[in-house]
Amino acid sequence: MEHSSQVFPAELIKGCESADASLDATLDQFSTAGRLRPVLFLGIDIGRKRDLTVAWTLERTHTGALITREVLVLDRVSFPEQEAILLPRVMAAAYTAIDATGIGGPVSEHLAAALDDTRLEAVTFTADRKRELFERLKKALQARAIQLPAAAVIRDDLGSLQRIVSPAGVIRYAAARTADGHADRSTALALALHASHRNPSAGCGAFAAHRLPTGLNSRHRPTLTRYRAAWSR
Repeated sequence: MEHSSQVFPAELIKGCESADASLDATLDQFSTAGRLRPVLFLGIDIGRKRDLTVAWTLERTHTGALITREVLVLDRVSFPEQEAILLPRVMAAAYTAIDATGIGGPVSEHLAAALDDTRLEAVTFTADRKRELFERLKKALQARAIQLPAAAVIRDDLGSLQRIVSPAGVIRYAAARTADGHADRSTALALALHASHRNPSAGCGAFAAHRLPTGLNSRHRPTLTRYRAAWSR
């Protein structure tokens, strides 16, 4: 019989919540006026029709703390439009780790073309890679090294992830697929933390001029563009 356990208990998540962390970026948050440019790390989990695309931005402060600056959610947005929204964030980040598994492959390739392998890693998920990413994230949360927004949607997403051990001792990580995703935010956060380990001291500029989401983490949906019929998947 399989044994399952919650990876991120509610007490662990709440212990990392901070009023300084935010779901939604604002231009002021990423302004370079009057202070050093922020050191940003970006994790991107790619989805299209069944799952969400989530881009999680962490900022490393002068104290070494990692603070959530944005949790961008794209819901059923075409791949070309995703690229247009994500590119300014990728360009602003000191390092980006992006899902390159399955449908994530084309998006990661196109975004990587704007950079080089010193600032972006395309991550292909395997059982071992997921275990590495989520175990590192759990240790970081236990150490309270990451500040999370105090939001139910974050608690629910992180709380949905299960560590499942088979009778043969095989470990896998899984979450139920719901209308609000498939632990997509958890995966993006794990990738952002991974990015911070890949390039821990580099700095880069703030987000380029671009429409940023405001309000209660509203989802971007497709708009009428010339790309609307593109990317059938």
